[in-house]
Amino acid sequence: MLGKLLKYEMKAGLRLFPIIYLAGVLFFLLGLLAKTLHINQILTTAVVMLAIAAAASAISVIIFTIVRFFKGMFGAEGYLTQTLPVSKGSLLASRTIAAYVWMLIGVAMALLGVVGILYLVAPEMLNREILRTLFSDANRPILFYVGAALLLQLLAVIGELYFAMTLANTRSFLRNNALFSVLFYFGLNTVVGLLEVAAVLLIPFGMRLNGHGAEIRFEPMLSGLDFSGQAQGLVDTVTFGFGVMIVDLIVGVGLLLLTRWLLERKVSIK
Repeated sequence: MLGKLLKYEMKAGLRLFPIIYLAGVLFFLLGLLAKTLHINQILTTAVVMLAIAAAASAISVIIFTIVRFFKGMFGAEGYLTQTLPVSKGSLLASRTIAAYVWMLIGVAMALLGVVGILYLVAPEMLNREILRTLFSDANRPILFYVGAALLLQLLAVIGELYFAMTLANTRSFLRNNALFSVLFYFGLNTVVGLLEVAAVLLIPFGMRLNGHGAEIRFEPMLSGLDFSGQAQGLVDTVTFGFGVMIVDLIVGVGLLLLTRWLLERKVSIK
């Protein structure tokens, strides 16, 4: 049953996102043609529209995630959804997986849009030497860190969105559920942000880069700071704390579990 629910959720995205991605491709091709023919006005227009399409690739996924969950679980469609012979865990899992996949695709398409813009207006930034340096052995740990942090950040965002909307649809907040959804989300997001900062500084687990490569260090980032706030050895070393990833993982999984509990015991449909 989970597979059928997931297929249904993915189909919902297929009705929207390919249009945005196709628009981005068409604007890139238009810009490429204008660049070849040296028509600067059309090139500028194409670059602006490509930038809009790249931004829309990421933003539209967030909007889609919110609308699909809110309407599908608590709107008119919610009456049907909530009475299906399917566990609340399966309903939540299908929406979470679909949202996560579409978010990953949206981020990837946004990055491709940025690459397309650079190719049109500053191709020298994409030369082989720069790309070779970017993906060199020395920089791979940084790319790994950024990629892993992004993957867990997306999970935390989905958890925050789903929990905020679900909590807002419990009996105490049902009358103004849309307003409370917004308030709960921004409240959660603020708290999680503070926890991430604290975890990065205090959790003794991170990666230190120096001229010789990367090494795992089991010490908090604060241990490398003096009283003036300057990092010791900042010129020669850079430290990346894994605390933010730990927080995002706990927040994402924890909030999704709480969302499931609320769906099973506390939620009301307006």
